[in-house]
Amino acid sequence: MPESVKFELQGTSEVLAALDALDYKTLVSIIKAVERKALRETIVSPLRSAIPYGPESKKMIGIAGSKTDKTALKAGVMAGRRTTKKSGDKTVSVPPLGVIIRWLDLGTEIRTTKKGANRGRITGKNVVQPFILNNVDNVVEYFNTNFGDEVNNILLKRLKNIARKG
Repeated sequence: MPESVKFELQGTSEVLAALDALDYKTLVSIIKAVERKALRETIVSPLRSAIPYGPESKKMIGIAGSKTDKTALKAGVMAGRRTTKKSGDKTVSVPPLGVIIRWLDLGTEIRTTKKGANRGRITGKNVVQPFILNNVDNVVEYFNTNFGDEVNNILLKRLKNIARKG
């Protein structure tokens, strides 16, 4: 995993100073909405078109909130849920598509049975992680250029909703 890298966002301090009148929860939700759009435009959409997997697997690439930090978002392959399907008389448990993509992309070590029989290894394609790491600069650039406009659009939508309800 790469070390932490610090990026300086330009022009955001003026917008954030203008938003100081908002409560913390609203401010965080606006910033997360802008982050979500930046990640969707620069990582998720291009990654879905770049990976060599089927359309069902491509649905597993997305954006999710972090369980540890409520203000953070992450983009990449989402694990998904384990499913079951009928196979003859039995019901078989199927691993989530996101896990399968991770196996295909990262590969596995040599697998052996309890008795020592070699079951081989999956050689990784190594597409997803390098793609995400190479697009970090694009996310920062998108955020720098579009932050003010996106915040303005979100505030306009919220004002329309308030006017409609009131």
